[in-house]
Amino acid sequence: MKRLLCSAIAVALLLIGSGARANPVAPGGSVTPDIFADVSGTVLATYSGSYSAGSKLAGNFVEYVVRDAVTGTLDFVYQFKETGGVDSVGRITVDNYAGFTTDVGFASTLNLSLPAFGLGTIFPLTADRSGGTGDVVGFNYDKTAVTVLSTLVPGTVTMLTVIKTDAVDFKANDTSLIDGLTALASPTVGPAPAGGGLLAPLPSTAGLGLVLLGGLGFGRARRANLA
Repeated sequence: MKRLLCSAIAVALLLIGSGARANPVAPGGSVTPDIFADVSGTVLATYSGSYSAGSKLAGNFVEYVVRDAVTGTLDFVYQFKETGGVDSVGRITVDNYAGFTTDVGFASTLNLSLPAFGLGTIFPLTADRSGGTGDVVGFNYDKTAVTVLSTLVPGTVTMLTVIKTDAVDFKANDTSLIDGLTALASPTVGPAPAGGGLLAPLPSTAGLGLVLLGGLGFGRARRANLA
């Protein structure tokens, strides 16, 4: 019953916020993420794996690299499924965002379809960005369990966590889930300068299509294959 109630509230929030845009977060800033009706665009790559930190945290993740249907630039879209451990996730951070704009929000669907872990119900209370160059983007969850839909504990799944950028390429980065100890989710990617990442450069006669380079070790895109 509690899970059904959470899902119903999440859907209600989605309907209320269906016209909202994400919130831009500047280096050193903090915002309340907005909700998207959907993440829409071409999925260029999908990464998946697991994370753990001693007895504290354990789970699975999936990341989608999406060329935004409106802007033509890249969205980095994450979903996390906490499967074990004795504590809740307090914070999730991703890096390599220095020099790029970052609009943050969350959504239920990708191209109007459910993501790898299905309908998530957990969303971050706040999002922030490190000072200086703004390399690190962080999402903060409620460890006190006062806000049930923002408490990432075993058996729960996040909504799609979205960072919209002005990047046109991507490369390997670090994604960390934190609760005293830090669990590293790998492999993940973040934005890169044009021609400085895993995408082939645009041929002079090409349209918007970008061709994903193969054989780049870590950077090889793969479809989610989750338990």
